Amino acid sequence: MLFCSTGMLLRKLCFNPNLDGISHVIVDEVHERSIQIDILLILLKRLLETNKTIKILIMSASFNTYVFSQYFNNCPVIHVPGNVYPVKEYFLEKLPSELVGVNHYNRTEPRLDVNLVASVINYVHNTQKKGAVLCFLPGWDDILAVQNKLFEICEDPSELKICRAHSRLPHEEQKIIFEPVPDGIRKVILATNVAETSITINDVVYVVDSGLHKGAKFDDELGIASLGTQWITQANVRQRRGRAGRVQHGVCYHLFPQKILTDMEDYPKPEILRMPLESVILDCKLYCPDSKAEDFLSSALQPPSQSSLQIGVQELQMCGVLDENENLTDLGKVIVNFATHPRLSLALIYAAFLGCLDPVLTICAVLTLSKEPFLNTLEDKSLIKTIKQSHDNYLFSDHLATAKIFDTWNELNGTSEVENFIMLNLLDEQNLKFIRDLKSLFAESMFEAGIIDSPDAFSDPANLCNINRNHFPSIFSVLSAAFYPNVMKVIQGEISRGKINKDAVVYSLIKGQRGYIQKESVACKEFELPSPWLIYFKALHSEARRMMMTSAVSSVPGICLLLFGGQQLTVVNEENNNDPNNVVLMLDNYKKLRFSCQKEEAELLLLLRNQLKNVFRTYVETLKSPNNDIMPFYNEEFLPVLKEIISTPQIPFTKGQVYKFVNNELVSEEL
Repeated sequence: MLFCSTGMLLRKLCFNPNLDGISHVIVDEVHERSIQIDILLILLKRLLETNKTIKILIMSASFNTYVFSQYFNNCPVIHVPGNVYPVKEYFLEKLPSELVGVNHYNRTEPRLDVNLVASVINYVHNTQKKGAVLCFLPGWDDILAVQNKLFEICEDPSELKICRAHSRLPHEEQKIIFEPVPDGIRKVILATNVAETSITINDVVYVVDSGLHKGAKFDDELGIASLGTQWITQANVRQRRGRAGRVQHGVCYHLFPQKILTDMEDYPKPEILRMPLESVILDCKLYCPDSKAEDFLSSALQPPSQSSLQIGVQELQMCGVLDENENLTDLGKVIVNFATHPRLSLALIYAAFLGCLDPVLTICAVLTLSKEPFLNTLEDKSLIKTIKQSHDNYLFSDHLATAKIFDTWNELNGTSEVENFIMLNLLDEQNLKFIRDLKSLFAESMFEAGIIDSPDAFSDPANLCNINRNHFPSIFSVLSAAFYPNVMKVIQGEISRGKINKDAVVYSLIKGQRGYIQKESVACKEFELPSPWLIYFKALHSEARRMMMTSAVSSVPGICLLLFGGQQLTVVNEENNNDPNNVVLMLDNYKKLRFSCQKEEAELLLLLRNQLKNVFRTYVETLKSPNNDIMPFYNEEFLPVLKEIISTPQIPFTKGQVYKFVNNELVSEEL
């Protein structure tokens, strides 16, 4: 019997598509409807047509059995009753009137009332029998707000043991929610939906359900993923209510009117309908290399829209992974086996090409993990910024600062100094070990693809893949090649409500939206940067701020964007140009990506850029070729010249102007 993750089973299906030698497959928690689960269901449904002896068992405590049964050709359904205790429910209209203002009864907006939540918890504490309270809240800021309000209104705060449950909290803190409390103390667990399924907290008797969660959604017209507070679904309501009746009778307080419940969706939208699809589309090529994404994903339980598929395909074509017919290019055939996002896979290949693999491996591992290796990234974000700044060397790069921190930990690991380093830098050692393991996994994939000559080549400073490991412009060139067009411009000064604020820092994405950099970033509210261009891997649209939000950026020289970014670099004829030798270069018709230079310089840049593209194409095509005459010349002659060019000092900022947003466009005015 093999217990494995969904991802492991998907990998097994790549090499053993008929699952020969396996008699039964049990898939649990299918209600989560992750992208991996939906892809697995497609493959298992196909498998049943070719393997007539295999048995598939789909399991969950809360899913629409009819839909799943119908998907698998009306297969039989087995209901196994669980040992669930009765739970008494109170909706908003049934709560004591002194707790609820009359304006709450007709509310339809998904907005949290911190005072109401804290009042209900305090009411339970003062009037109900012993038992822990589990309160479901949308996000971390809400958890902190309710916690502070409870300490404010509770007669004796020492009677409360406040525990927090959030996916980004350290594991040690999350374990506290399971610990018993002494007599006379009430445990109050403030949690996001991480506490909704898969765990049982034995002493929970009371559930306070805000009816809200932080949810992601994808606008398939604009191609933007956003994050905001939303109503949960009826299935979520049942799950939350059930937390109170796991081991004894319970009570659930729903902080919304019952009519809101009837208006809620039945089940959550699957992840495949809420997220960008470029990784999914590339993964599909592992299972059906000759099929188009739409053909393969049309057999999903709930297929994604044609427009979201088109956006994903265009993204992969922009990266050079798919051709115009959706076939894998030479580059695509290399990275399709990499276990990370296509853009991160692209970064790894460019890193080997430019000889700076080790730091880029670390950067890609951190971004794949989706969290930096710090303990309290939620509690005090500005403190994390200070720690990163101490390792940043005024480069203003979250990516490089985190890589430097990892390198120092790795060097100290096994010595007496490592514990002190971990403590001083508030590091989560488990995350650091995950990063180390991911680096090894990626390096193994690169070795199998013929990109590096051994799986541990990245740790050898003398290896060709690593000769520029400490050359920051090379690393910034890699990020420019892989992350473009995820670029924003930093602008000092803003006109707001008719007033000039010279000290304001404005972030403008080249795609047109306004940006927001979170407090833990080394570039947050900084305007004395080496370059006004910031590059980032991913951003989410914050519905609360109405901005595109990111937490990790790097200030990259304009020359790196000019040589490595985008599809097309063109010379633009500017009106009112008094210098006939001066021209403007523009990347992919983005009006905000314009660079002024001499005509002769522009011609040389265009020539060098084309040569770079040709050499990189040859590099990818000949990765496993024993007779490669071009790459020795590249390493000995071309790379040193390129290194010198991208190291050219850049002019950091244009002074003397302030900016304001008019119809979502930046307009400059002279100071």
